[in-house]
Amino acid sequence: MVVCAQRSFVADPAQRFVLKKMKLVVIVVNWNGGEKLTRCLDSLQAGLRGLDFACVVVDNASTDGSDAQIETRYPWVRLLRSAVNAGYGVGNNKALAYMHENNWNGDYVFFLNNDTELEESGFSSLVEFMDLHPDVAALTPVLVESDGSFQIGVGGRKFTWFQIFAHFFFLNRLPFLGHLGINLNQARFAHGKKVVDLDWISGTAMLTRSRMIGDDALFPPEYFMYFEDLVVSEKLSQWGRLVYHPGYRIRHHRRHHERNLEYYFHSLHQYLESRGFGPIKMRITRATIYFGLGLRRVMFGLLAAIKPSHKQSLNTITRQMTALRNHWCP
Repeated sequence: MVVCAQRSFVADPAQRFVLKKMKLVVIVVNWNGGEKLTRCLDSLQAGLRGLDFACVVVDNASTDGSDAQIETRYPWVRLLRSAVNAGYGVGNNKALAYMHENNWNGDYVFFLNNDTELEESGFSSLVEFMDLHPDVAALTPVLVESDGSFQIGVGGRKFTWFQIFAHFFFLNRLPFLGHLGINLNQARFAHGKKVVDLDWISGTAMLTRSRMIGDDALFPPEYFMYFEDLVVSEKLSQWGRLVYHPGYRIRHHRRHHERNLEYYFHSLHQYLESRGFGPIKMRITRATIYFGLGLRRVMFGLLAAIKPSHKQSLNTITRQMTALRNHWCP
């Protein structure tokens, strides 16, 4: 029997969120998601049709009316409000705590960004893969940008200095060194049929087993945004494999602005420092990233002179270099 999202809840409106055992719990953290959140939740209903699932949205003090929209338009969503925006990780921890307190017994938990959009069919293949491979702790599917190009940062290798160097100086683009680099080159694997084992996977769309999430906070609260998924991956890897699954695609309508770059480099510095990068190694790493970005700026500057469409990439790299200079250290 096909079970829709609403069927996960009892019929009595007063006890709308008293749940029976389900297959999947989806957690979405929202801050001023607006139309993108609407698109995300609409795609959940279509993309997860046939699965017994429930959805929790944690609203991080939105000011655009997102929370009110959820209440009126999506009665099947459990809305949790936060008085302040404490970040992506804290929002996810709030949802997990609610699940534990209310005995939500989903087999799997799916962490999903509010600016994503699921395909209408195929998600069940991810769940079936997890059912058949108990040695897998978590997976991420193919992630593409709004224009259909492959997203950078779906997962990859450990953040060592050499892997960072390999990424920023294109060593992982060479045929015999494709396994190198902090980010997986999706173009090489997205069209295949085999999963790829990784050291970390993105929190943009992360499917994991609920039994692997204990009572303690899964997400590190000290990370406002970015690199918290590397810490989560380290925890989950103690239970099993982390894999990239090419059998399903999710579109990620990312928002690029200066504030994101500030958080990115601040969190990167914070993460590397917590993993034993001392002052000298941190300076070398910063120089590696800066000169790697400089190399890219030269390349895209030449390309932009030939094809103006590359100017956007050139401007993005310039902003990245500025943010690296200004926000590398706390």
